[in-house]
Amino acid sequence: GPGHLQAEEPRVNEGHLDYVCRLVRERSGIVLDHSKAYLIEARLTRLIRNAGLPDVESFLEELMETEDPERTRHMVEALTTNETSFFRDRPVYEALERVILPELIERRRGQRRLRIWSGACSTGQEPVSLALMLHDAFPSVADWDVEILATDLNRSVLAKARSGTFTSLE
Repeated sequence: GPGHLQAEEPRVNEGHLDYVCRLVRERSGIVLDHSKAYLIEARLTRLIRNAGLPDVESFLEELMETEDPERTRHMVEALTTNETSFFRDRPVYEALERVILPELIERRRGQRRLRIWSGACSTGQEPVSLALMLHDAFPSVADWDVEILATDLNRSVLAKARSGTFTSLE
């Protein structure tokens, strides 16, 4: 009735949702389900507009037909969250500092070499946080061969990470 909000049915059909969810899972490991239909539609709005198409159904129909790798990559990037900040998940960094890194450093003392992978690094605050922690808390590895590999499936956030520049707010 008047004054009541009514939820609108998502405009993405089941088959297209299945397709999007499968693609995102295959390319990123992120599991989306049909409850995310509104999120999917909202996040694809810019791509739909850029493609000059009228709606999400037209966009997905065309994507399924052409399987354009560039457009597929853009879609997956649009649907994955890029949340990051320095020392974002404090308990993880505490575990790294107190347990994981001391043990790893002890095991690698003979080789004087550390290799660490920061997956889904977004714009790079996590691997930089790790480098800062190593520098501050573990001065004994300063002359070691240390490499932190930072990866992300989103090329634009990775380009920012590669630049190594951050705002004062970040």
